[in-house]
Amino acid sequence: MHDPDDFHAAILGALGHAPDVIVPDRMHRFTTNGKRGDLSGWCRQFAERRAGVFGCFRLGVSEVWTATPRQRMTPADRAALQRQVMQARADRERDQACAWCRNADRIACLWRQSRPVADADPVHRYLCRRLATGDFIAPACIRFHPAMPYVH
Repeated sequence: MHDPDDFHAAILGALGHAPDVIVPDRMHRFTTNGKRGDLSGWCRQFAERRAGVFGCFRLGVSEVWTATPRQRMTPADRAALQRQVMQARADRERDQACAWCRNADRIACLWRQSRPVADADPVHRYLCRRLATGDFIAPACIRFHPAMPYVH
């Protein structure tokens, strides 16, 4: 019999961090460097809790974990594991593509709401101070969004 916590321990051993709780058959994102906002770690334990996948986008790590050593698996078990891994990869790629589309839409909306930099804009004054010149002309790729919150 396998211990469901073995998957958690494998992630922790490989990445140094792991999610506190792992819900089977659900993709989890978590920090692998302890910094708030870092979600480069990912894992998914399959429904029967005998296998799973995990990794870190930042570190370029991708692992397959199984409760049963692969050499003791039957060919049918190995084929089933391969199908689960491929499905998890397809799900992750689909989710990433959806996130990229949402971000592209958000960025396009922000771009439409922004305007070219004018002399009185805070961004113009800031760049003039930073560049120590009063005659700075902002290129078209630099825009001003009057309602954009400041993020340090």
